[in-house]
Amino acid sequence: MNNHSLDHGLSKVIMPNKAAIYVRWSTDEQTDGNTLSIQLGACNHYLKSQGWQVNENLVYIDEGCSGGNLDRPAMKKLRRDVKKGLIDCVIIWKIDRLSRSIVDTVDLVLNEWKYYCYVKSVNEPFDTSTPMGMMVLTLLASFAQMERESIFLRTFSGRVKSIEERGKSPGIRMPYGYKKGDERGTFKIIENEAEIVRRIFKEYIDGDGIYAITYRLNEEGIPSRTGKSWSKDTLSKMIANPIYTGKLIWGKMQNNPKRKMEGEKRRLHRDNPIIRQLSEDVLKPIISKEDFEKACEIRKSRNVFEHKKTSGRIFDSPNLLAGLLRCKKCGSSMYVYKRTNSVYTYYACRGHREKGVSFCDSGYIREEDVNQLVVAEVKKTFLTGETNLLEIISERYDTTLRGLQLAQTSLEAKLKQLDAEYAKVFKDYRKVDGGISAEDFNVIKADITQERNEVNRKLESCKEEYEAQTSKGIDASEIIAFSQSLTIWDELTFSEQKRLLYKWIDRIELNKNKGRFEKFQIKIRFQSMLEDTEEAI
Repeated sequence: MNNHSLDHGLSKVIMPNKAAIYVRWSTDEQTDGNTLSIQLGACNHYLKSQGWQVNENLVYIDEGCSGGNLDRPAMKKLRRDVKKGLIDCVIIWKIDRLSRSIVDTVDLVLNEWKYYCYVKSVNEPFDTSTPMGMMVLTLLASFAQMERESIFLRTFSGRVKSIEERGKSPGIRMPYGYKKGDERGTFKIIENEAEIVRRIFKEYIDGDGIYAITYRLNEEGIPSRTGKSWSKDTLSKMIANPIYTGKLIWGKMQNNPKRKMEGEKRRLHRDNPIIRQLSEDVLKPIISKEDFEKACEIRKSRNVFEHKKTSGRIFDSPNLLAGLLRCKKCGSSMYVYKRTNSVYTYYACRGHREKGVSFCDSGYIREEDVNQLVVAEVKKTFLTGETNLLEIISERYDTTLRGLQLAQTSLEAKLKQLDAEYAKVFKDYRKVDGGISAEDFNVIKADITQERNEVNRKLESCKEEYEAQTSKGIDASEIIAFSQSLTIWDELTFSEQKRLLYKWIDRIELNKNKGRFEKFQIKIRFQSMLEDTEEAI
């Protein structure tokens, strides 16, 4: 705040440099005796009694305006001037002059004006520059929160009743392909938009990625609901929306009570949304349940493991190993590069291309050679006989679990050792004679606490990994299905080949020195319990 500071912990009166007066009178208050002249006279008298100057330019009058909300001409101007720093203190006749809504009053004074000005009431002990005034405001805030929650519960209960008892929509934004029906709470299909929805699902199920579908829709000039270009986010939400099968999900999100704090999200996911299959006379499906489930399975397969962040662009790329390749020398990703006047494409290290030879001296590798070698190595690994392959994976799975159990036992033992060390040091510190000093004790305590926190972190990580491995287990049918797919590799579509490789390979490391006749090496890191394989060409 300009020229003075607000300290709500001080009980003394703060002399404002710029005091404003706000008065309001509505037509339904004609018999209350709260006329504008009475309010203005009381506020002016109060200002003079405090020795403050009356500035005619800082008098805000709303005549004939209801106090049900803040949408009033003078109130809007007052709020703008407060934020401009033109006002230090707002004088009112009574607190209900600001608003008859407790919620609006608290939000205005406690949130919007908190760091700009304080408020004084002529006829009430309401002064937000004093502890008493802040206490009153805190009580008002409690009532305001109760009122917010009561309104929400009444609204939510009414909408739930609309869904559960009447089987109707509680009122939602119409998704693409639908508009409001003739009867309240019903949907009506927009046939030309429905055709686009069916096309999007069909192309996605046939193997196209979100980016590719988005690109085609925009190239063909097909407008979205808003008339603007399509975006990948819009299509992603459409493919994941069960409303196209006639199923309504309502109440997935809720307002975050901390949304006005820095860094907090405005909306949060609700734990128990309402899910209901509506009748066809209310919500007619555009997509069959079978097609929707296929699309969901594809989405899940394109983001196979939670720890691996998959971009949809990987599946739109015309390159078989997009997103899997890494330079072994510097760890950078590798991408396809085509030299000028060359018919061949090459994998190039991004670090080498963007940061130069001093950062990484890796050479270019022909894309065709790498693709062939990777597929050959994968076939060699998986086509060793189903029984033998399952035995290998089971053995490595058991070894991994045993290793995690041993690590957990070791870490728990370390925690007990640190607790014993702390107990011994604390005992020495409590000795009357010959004990360690408080300074030494605090240093040792800090060291033990730091080490204990680190061990605890490792222990929790170990437990989470063990739980993840045991819950995942070994799916023999998936391994057998993948092995069988490799026997008919050339008959698979390009999209199917890419999806299979991405599911089973975590990453591929390439290593090649500069020079046309230099050999290159690959190392494949599998997602399963298989050993990494390494090959040179």
